[in-house]
Amino acid sequence: MQSFFSSVGLSRQVGGLVAVAVVCLAGVGIIVADGRIRSNAARAEATTDRVLFDRVVDLEVELLQMRRAEKNFLIRLDQRSLDEHREWRAKSTATLKAFDGIAKGGGRDAALEHIQKIKSDVDAYVGAFDALVEARGRIGFTPTTGLRGGVLTFADELEKALDAS
Repeated sequence: MQSFFSSVGLSRQVGGLVAVAVVCLAGVGIIVADGRIRSNAARAEATTDRVLFDRVVDLEVELLQMRRAEKNFLIRLDQRSLDEHREWRAKSTATLKAFDGIAKGGGRDAALEHIQKIKSDVDAYVGAFDALVEARGRIGFTPTTGLRGGVLTFADELEKALDAS
């Protein structure tokens, strides 16, 4: 039996080898290109995850600072603590807004659901704190203001009237 290649001319054999080499190189090129595309996609995903993680840390600090300002307000009943709380509230609101853009841009639909839950919880907390501040303002921040000041003023007037009679 004679080999197939021995009956084909040398130029055809070389041409066949070149064609096989070109197909192999094209296959290797496709594999390398696919690897690069997947690698770039993984890097972009990792970058998005890192940015989200950094924003989570920022939000955690901002919420803790809001709670600290709340504690200071409850202890001191001063405007400075309220201003500090509002400042941290604004920062946390900005961070929550930044989450939307990051999550939408990175295709993180599950993260968007969690972000909406966090937003609603923060809004509930802020609403409760604002209600507390309003109620505390009606009671009075100092002994001479609000309902407490009115009661003390009335008690002083009553005491003076009783002393005069």
